[in-house]
Amino acid sequence: MMMPDALEVVCPEGMLKVRFGGTPPEVAAMAPDSPLHDEGVVEGMVVDWLQIGEDDSLRFYGLSADELTGHLRDFAAESRRLRFINPDTTEITPNPEEIEEEGGIIMMDEEYGIAPVGSGDDDDDDDGNGDDDDDDGGGGGSS
Repeated sequence: MMMPDALEVVCPEGMLKVRFGGTPPEVAAMAPDSPLHDEGVVEGMVVDWLQIGEDDSLRFYGLSADELTGHLRDFAAESRRLRFINPDTTEITPNPEEIEEEGGIIMMDEEYGIAPVGSGDDDDDDDGNGDDDDDDGGGGGSS
């Protein structure tokens, strides 16, 4: 069977009967009765990412084989989706939490938004009055 460029597979319940090796995890061996055969997965493909649940809010990128097998085992009762790619024709998806830009890396943070590393925005003028809002606890004037 020819290796497809990419496949997204919803993992069935139970064992996948696949051995992964390396980083990124490569399909090193598959049992003849592996359910992934029916999905078109072949030896030599690599796992691009693992998604837990129905949406992409919990998606793992850049996993090693050990990390992948641990997550597959830990989340066996959840919906699990794997994206397999042909490493000769398709690039690994970069982790969207680390986006490279000219001049540095932008780190995405759900709580604080997106902020470039080393952006130099240190003035801390949160209230817009022109000072740096680094008050020393003083109350205003003397009486």
